[in-house]
Formats: sequence, structure tokens, C-alpha cells
Amino acid sequence: MSIARAFMILALAFALLPVGCKKDDDSPSSPGTAGIPAALVGTWTLQSATVNGQPTDLAIVFSWVDGSESATIKVEANGAYTYTEYNGAAAMLYTSGGTITVSGTNFTITVNSENGQAVPARELFAGTYAVAGNTLTLTIASQFGPVVVTATK
Repeated sequence: MSIARAFMILALAFALLPVGCKKDDDSPSSPGTAGIPAALVGTWTLQSATVNGQPTDLAIVFSWVDGSESATIKVEANGAYTYTEYNGAAAMLYTSGGTITVSGTNFTITVNSENGQAVPARELFAGTYAVAGNTLTLTIASQFGPVVVTATK
């Protein structure tokens, strides 16, 4: 899997800039055993990406397989994540899975399967995340400058 594809997989991400200046301690933060914030749990459809502030095609950022037209990241309360690419007919073309860990607004994604086959576990990328309503923003440092990905529920 390429570095760009690895980045995309979390982008679920499965990953983001803090929203607001005050931490809301009254909101549920650990609905699952992995401590995944409730606001992060769900299926997110990738919408846009920038690299060093410049709009960039999601297909380039994530090295989509030929024919892919969209992608989702699913984050579960138990810390499982799944990244999936689809064609225009909503047929799955590629998938990877693994775990996501969260500490504050920081996340780390580890991949352990691709297209249903086990692969040696490896950390793909880490960054920060923010959720505002139904919008997820992931920010990851790269050699080309910050990569910012947005996704919606």
C-alpha cells in the first residue's frame, strides 16, 4: 500500500484540528472500550483534501485504485476502522481495516488487513482530528506540508 493510500485510510478517519477553545467534559467521550469519542464514531464520506493549503484531488492524495470515485472511513466505538473505495455504481473496489487510537484530538491508525487479507500490522499515519456537527476534519503532517481532509456523515 502506498503512503498516499495509507494517509487516506484514516483520513478516517479514519484523521484533525481542534474545534473551539473549551473542552466539553460533559459530552460522552468514551462510548466504547477503546475510548473513541462518540462524535467520531460512524461512517464518513470523504469530501475534499488540501496539501499545503492547495486543493488536491482525493484520488491523488489517497492513490485510489482505478475506477474509484468515492471513499468512506468507518470508525467504530471499539476502535476498529475500515477504509473503503467505491466505483460510480457504489461497488466496493478496495478496502483496508485495522484500529484507530485516540488521545485528546490526536489519532493513530494501524492497518492489519487489505481486501480481506491479513497483512503485518503497521502504523500508517497519525495526526489530529476535529468534528463539527456532521463534518470531520483530519490534519496530517507530510513532507509536502499539512494534508487536510474533510469528510461528512
